[in-house]
Amino acid sequence: MNNALIERYNWNDYRVWWEMDIPSPRNDFFETPIQLNQFWYDNWGCWYFASTWALADLLGLTKKQAWDVIEKSDQLKEEYWYTKGVGMYMYRAVDLVRNVANDKFSYDISSYRVKTGSKEFYNLLDMWYSLLTWYRWNQEYEEDIEDWVLNWKNFGYIYWHMIRIIQKDWDIYVVDNRKDSQYNIDDIQQESKDNKNIYKVKHLKDLIENDVFFKNAYIYIVKDDIMTQLQQDVADVQYALDNGITNDTQQLEDVKNGNYTQAVQSTMKSSRIHQDLSSKINKILDAIESIWS
Repeated sequence: MNNALIERYNWNDYRVWWEMDIPSPRNDFFETPIQLNQFWYDNWGCWYFASTWALADLLGLTKKQAWDVIEKSDQLKEEYWYTKGVGMYMYRAVDLVRNVANDKFSYDISSYRVKTGSKEFYNLLDMWYSLLTWYRWNQEYEEDIEDWVLNWKNFGYIYWHMIRIIQKDWDIYVVDNRKDSQYNIDDIQQESKDNKNIYKVKHLKDLIENDVFFKNAYIYIVKDDIMTQLQQDVADVQYALDNGITNDTQQLEDVKNGNYTQAVQSTMKSSRIHQDLSSKINKILDAIESIWS
């Protein structure tokens, strides 16, 4: 995308807050690492290619399903303030692709904005969400990623481009839309140097502070996967019972009836700490297994 512009977002966006219970994604990039070269379709199409593939990562869409979303988004883009040679603001692209997908599939999909580089941002990466954002770049940027690693902390820029950010084994990667590829991220060094569709980012914090990466990002979530607070509280008490944190079954009845006794509150807190630690331990074990396998 040409003509780097200021970052804008919609004040009415749903936002990810620290106390929000985010569901695990139904699918993720690593299960379906397929994407299409946007230049086959539209030089200015990064906004609907990146947005569509973030959605495909979440839902496990096939190439055909993703193409259907892209083609319909292309037909409707003028309604969302698309300008040829410039493109579209990120929040409008996210809205457009979300609305197209909701019309095409039997899902009720929401989009949420999160501050890039925040605790919530990294938590979403830990959960293997694909996060949508923009970066600004120039030829120096292109030369820097020839070794599949973005090492610099700042760039002058004349272009801007929409991408998605993912994480694997605590390393952060950019997934671009400019090459058609199916690959294993573990074999990244085996790729041709012309295939710059995925590369590691070394200094994301500095790149955000220096306005190379935008300060906001977006994710898609299936609404049915979001628990209500009561459902989450009941699930936490049930987890505590199942894992021996408490054997007081009355607490389950109490929380179902909205009776948050001191014992219930203590059990929910212990349950969430236990779940968080178990998740972190499992991620460490998975990383160790991937090293030794």
